[in-house]
Amino acid sequence: MEIKDIIPSKLYHCGTFSLSKIDSEGNPDLQELFLIFQKYATKHAEILSIDKDFYEPENLLYVLLRIKAILLKRMNTTEKYRIVTYALFPQKIQFYREAYIVNEKNEPVCLISSLWVLIDGFKRRLVTTDKLIKRLEPLSSEMKKLDYLFGRELKPLSDEKGEFCFNYQVKEEDIDNNKHMNNTVYFKLIQEAKLSSLISSIEINFEKESFLSDTLKIMKKEEDYGTYYCGINKDDKISFKAYVTYN
Repeated sequence: MEIKDIIPSKLYHCGTFSLSKIDSEGNPDLQELFLIFQKYATKHAEILSIDKDFYEPENLLYVLLRIKAILLKRMNTTEKYRIVTYALFPQKIQFYREAYIVNEKNEPVCLISSLWVLIDGFKRRLVTTDKLIKRLEPLSSEMKKLDYLFGRELKPLSDEKGEFCFNYQVKEEDIDNNKHMNNTVYFKLIQEAKLSSLISSIEINFEKESFLSDTLKIMKKEEDYGTYYCGINKDDKISFKAYVTYN
């Protein structure tokens, strides 16, 4: 796969970064990596005028439902990386944000696809993307030419609970502006549950929100081609589920 230079445009946002940590298996710190994705996605939302100045007066929240990353090459702490992110034009009740990361040789090292929805901030219920569509209408013809990075939508993962690893209580520093545990913390929990080797892909579905002082039971199930992870909340419901594959 060849990554070409992006012509400056409102459709894309680019930035450079370095990683600060690599685990014992050679994997990047997953929470750090996805905080970087989150940072540049937020900045691009500002450029598109769909940031907090748009959603806060409407009492709307962006909520991440699914995310998948494929790691194509080993990453390190000595190299500078470039991330490019873009949004697809919204569908009726959902929208996608994609990103790819290249190294100093302009070789792709990571591909990311993410599925988002809008919810009512008071009722915590799903709402349509009508207001988002209206705001992005001037860019609709250009945005509709963009495609999924993996060529298709993300599908839901199966429910696989596995064996108990540890309990995790949600801390104050885990809470974000949406008043729930930030999605990047789930990546940390997966890494703390021990990755078996150098990963080739990671996919997470977010099922139930986690709030301050909630306790999650982190579960893990090893299979021939990868590992399932999930978090079980106090109501015995799945909070998140994930699947990791290895090189």
